[in-house]
Amino acid sequence: MKKIIYIFSAALLCLVACTRENMPVQKVSYTTVPPKDGDMALVTFSVTVPETMLYATQTRAQHDIGDQPYTIDNGDLYVAVFGGGEDEKTGGILRHFLKPHLKESIVHNDDGTTKQVPVLNGKGEQMKDEEGNLLYRTVKTYSVEYEVLMPLSNEPLVLDFLVGAYDAPDGDPYTLDNPLPSTVTINGKVENATEADLMPLIYSEAGKAAYWQRVRIDGVKPNVVDGQYETSTYIIGYDQNDQPIYSDDEDYVAAPIEKLHDLPLIRNFAKITITSDSDDFDITGFYLIDTPRTGAVVPYSGNDGYRTIYTKINEQTVDADDVMGSYVGYVNSRELNTTTVPAADDFFTPGTEFGYMYERSIPSNNPVFKESGALIEVTWKTGPEAADGMPRYYKISFMNENGYLPILRNIVYNFQVTGIKAPKHHKTPQNAYNGDWLGDISANIATSMLNEIGTQTSKIQVSQTSITSVGAAKPKSFTFAFYPDANGPAVTASSGNVTISITQMEVSGYASAIDQDKDDDGFVDGIKDNGDGTVTVQLLGSEGGEKMSKVRVQGQKAGQRPLYREIIFTVMDKQNFVADGEECSAVHAAGATDTSNQDVVVYLMLPDGLPRDIFPLQIMIEPQNNGLRSVVHGDESSLPVKHGVSAFNEPGSEKLHNYYFVKTIAFDEYAELQENGEYKYKNEYPCYFKTRLSGGNSTAIKINDLNKEFFNEALIQLTF
Repeated sequence: MKKIIYIFSAALLCLVACTRENMPVQKVSYTTVPPKDGDMALVTFSVTVPETMLYATQTRAQHDIGDQPYTIDNGDLYVAVFGGGEDEKTGGILRHFLKPHLKESIVHNDDGTTKQVPVLNGKGEQMKDEEGNLLYRTVKTYSVEYEVLMPLSNEPLVLDFLVGAYDAPDGDPYTLDNPLPSTVTINGKVENATEADLMPLIYSEAGKAAYWQRVRIDGVKPNVVDGQYETSTYIIGYDQNDQPIYSDDEDYVAAPIEKLHDLPLIRNFAKITITSDSDDFDITGFYLIDTPRTGAVVPYSGNDGYRTIYTKINEQTVDADDVMGSYVGYVNSRELNTTTVPAADDFFTPGTEFGYMYERSIPSNNPVFKESGALIEVTWKTGPEAADGMPRYYKISFMNENGYLPILRNIVYNFQVTGIKAPKHHKTPQNAYNGDWLGDISANIATSMLNEIGTQTSKIQVSQTSITSVGAAKPKSFTFAFYPDANGPAVTASSGNVTISITQMEVSGYASAIDQDKDDDGFVDGIKDNGDGTVTVQLLGSEGGEKMSKVRVQGQKAGQRPLYREIIFTVMDKQNFVADGEECSAVHAAGATDTSNQDVVVYLMLPDGLPRDIFPLQIMIEPQNNGLRSVVHGDESSLPVKHGVSAFNEPGSEKLHNYYFVKTIAFDEYAELQENGEYKYKNEYPCYFKTRLSGGNSTAIKINDLNKEFFNEALIQLTF
């Protein structure tokens, strides 16, 4: 990976007459003197923006996404000019960073009529459909004209139009005082910055709207009228009598550039509403939750270059599947804005109001791309929930029958809920927010630990969903199978219309458990797919700290929703029988004497968060002198007794044999799943005994897991 250091330079702007570029044209004349290198020309262009005309009364960057009106004033729109590069992925080097002047003449049509304009691709060429017909888009007739001084150029140029662009999340806006960097330092060498270098740097401030467009032009040529070059002068100030002072400089006027007429600005957010026509319930409100906190201004997809997104820029409700194939986008929002759960009266009205959010990818192999979705408020018309007339709340993922949907910029989404089948019908938004996502059986916490899940069409299974390693580094393996057809054979590798993927995922708050540097003997980043349905993972050693990672196995048949299972890998030191500072203990009943048939309770203590796969956990309890016997207590059965090598042997010796008791604890007994999706742990486990001896019942008791694999041995004392 190349190391790039960005150097901000204002010297670039010397190519532009900074004192004149914002001044309106006042005088037009003509000359026969041809232009020379470095001469300037006035370029006029017009832009449109989704949904409403542009106003010049407020600052665009002051408005959150979704605010009305969508305004752009003279200080918001900037143009980055790239040239000298024919590679569409790089766009050439940065030539200029300019601030256009908003002309006083605003061209609009107040009757709301629309018109058809060509659909252009990233090269500024008009696109065609599959039958070869030219594509057009419908736009409202609002447009605003700008003018900007640019050096004349015979070389092709790429123009990026930017509104609401910042140099970092929550950073400073790009302006003439804080321009795009003109150079980069790569491996110690200073180079000119290319479009590919700069586009990923451009953010929108958290919660703010941004707009962008890109067009490739043949250059900037002087306008010729009757064999003469059109020129103009500019106001540079006013005298004491408030009369304009004109510049001594006279610049050329650029020939009209058709591609810059009614150029559509693309917003970096989507509009979302949620409706239903069910006979069983009405959706009375919705609220977007867990949305990205930072948006990319430019839909730049790294090494893939630009993807055309010009085919869907009108205000029609469209199916995102129509544009997924042609637009990937550059999504750098890796942190979700976990929204404060709204009060009931903060919900939007379905169908008539919209929520707004930055675009985002499908949550998939990277754990930071988690789900986004909505809380919906539902009033039931049938069923037991309809009896009290009170609304219920549910948390839904953005999905369709084939799985997750990406949220793409500039698209209007209407998610239609056709039915609700939920284990909980929450009475408050907070409880719904704390509960499970509806719609994703793969990720639902209620099914997350099942080895096998399936739909009516396909299923996936893994040998285990939790694997724990204690101590030194070692490999661990599991098996899997994906059944694309319910009654068909298992598939363990991608082929035909079936895709199998095995990916490593990090767990927030934990160091990685997988040795990602291991890339030999068939391992890639510590994971080896053996191709036969077995996967080997190279785990790190505990080295004094708990580590955790996930491996996702996902199968998908074309046209079906993906199914996946996640295996949690935990690397840890041996645990102690301690919970909240409380250790294991042995106590006798008050007033008990050192004789036979006296009541004794041994309390086992387990810490929180033990891995699932070490259960059922078998714990041995060995009294040194065989002075105890297990008894029935209430619903508790007596513990089985076994005979074997004593824990009281000297190290390395197996001379002593003894009787011991075995307490078996199931995971469901240890960890109870709560409504909010978290586990509540049971830490204390009483085991009931009676003394056997007529004297000498005071004894040492050793406690450990049966194979001495997961715990450090505990030693307690029973004393009369």
